[in-house]
Amino acid sequence: MKVMFAKMMGTTGFSYTNSWGESEEQSETIAVGTTSGVKTELLPGQAATAVLSANKGALEVEVVYLAKLRGNVAVNFKIPYKGHHFWGPSIDSVMKSGGLENEVIIKETIKLGFYTDASLKVYGKISGLPL
Repeated sequence: MKVMFAKMMGTTGFSYTNSWGESEEQSETIAVGTTSGVKTELLPGQAATAVLSANKGALEVEVVYLAKLRGNVAVNFKIPYKGHHFWGPSIDSVMKSGGLENEVIIKETIKLGFYTDASLKVYGKISGLPL
């Protein structure tokens, strides 16, 4: 009597979207598998244990952004300024006159966990030896 014991496989993927200024954490449960099949002949009454193992890894990436305003600010004066109702001072001069920084550094840390080198091994339930 021939019995096919197990055949396993699996795939996974991910995507990520986030808005500026929001802290967010996402996690996902994944199935670890192998695309290789295992065929094992079992004798009547014989039992087996299949062990799926994989190497777990982690990747941490820090992304640094520098955000800066540039261009001009549109100003509409009720009473003309320097002969004009409309004026367009640079954003740099407006920020500087207000004592404000014109750039900000933003750091984002992305952490990814992954599994590699999945393998499936079959052992005799009583003997513990590989089949």
